Amino acid sequence: MKKIFLLSIIFLLVAFIPKDSHHVATNIQASVNRFSIDFYQAVLAGKDKNLFASPYSVSTAFAMMQAGASGVTLEELNKTLYFTQETDFHEKYAQHQKALQDKLPPTLSLEIANALWIKKECTFLPTYYDLMQKHYKAKIENLDFNNPKQTCDIINQWTSEKTHGKIPFIVSEDLITDDLRLIITNAIYFKSAWKKSFNVEDTEIRPFYTFRKDTLRVPFMHASGSYKYYSNQHLQMIELPYTNEAVSMLILLPKSAKKFEKVEQLFTHQNYESWAKQMTMKHNIQLYLPKFKIENNFNLNDNLQQMGIKKAFTVEAEFGKIIKKVP
Repeated sequence: MKKIFLLSIIFLLVAFIPKDSHHVATNIQASVNRFSIDFYQAVLAGKDKNLFASPYSVSTAFAMMQAGASGVTLEELNKTLYFTQETDFHEKYAQHQKALQDKLPPTLSLEIANALWIKKECTFLPTYYDLMQKHYKAKIENLDFNNPKQTCDIINQWTSEKTHGKIPFIVSEDLITDDLRLIITNAIYFKSAWKKSFNVEDTEIRPFYTFRKDTLRVPFMHASGSYKYYSNQHLQMIELPYTNEAVSMLILLPKSAKKFEKVEQLFTHQNYESWAKQMTMKHNIQLYLPKFKIENNFNLNDNLQQMGIKKAFTVEAEFGKIIKKVP
């Protein structure tokens, strides 16, 4: 009988295409997964606190930026985010987002929203405007950046509405500077029941071992049954499907606190794909999952520059295909 005692969770939000849509935009899915794992290594690995991040949101925002980039800026975006040079790249990205949201059961909600907020004195180039509308279904609105509070209120309200109140705040007034011309936002909302639910009566207080070798007493949910599962000398990996198995959560669990850093080092795209392929259905698994809630707010500029997106964060950034008029 397999037992899963959760020591610590490495949680990575990557987008999984529904099973009957795997033929759609597979190259986009591969780029998102590769970037997600690079993103984890650059931004999250080695941190001494719980972190939650959505590399899919980062990928989508930069895909919209990529449409207006050229030169070295474009090369760095493509290389770091594993974007392709195909002429129909943005059409495929749109197919990917559509595939994520199509044919989902009523009990599963996945909403992806994009928006571009442009300084009221500026105008988008028609080609870029049309592409954002057609492929990213982006909300486009001119705002008075000379009124930072009003600008932030409008953007934060949009974000709150698109995430059903889960993310009420995304921009602050100090970000609205004199040289700002455009703000690109992406919001993702996901809610679903598990395929195999956790009975509240089975919740119990158990020891939780952190990588700092602390031991905490926390509530653990419990379920038993068959799950896709993989194990090696360093870790265990289990797949928890949501309703209708259209989407699932993968959890990687180090075999002990001492192996936490080793698992992070081993968490590469190549290893991840190998582990995932070796997952098999195991029966009579006793699963203990700690209840958790994570909220984060952090600046990614330095991290993304270290990953290779350098010129985009300078005054020499080549985004001449976006705005027609720059006062």
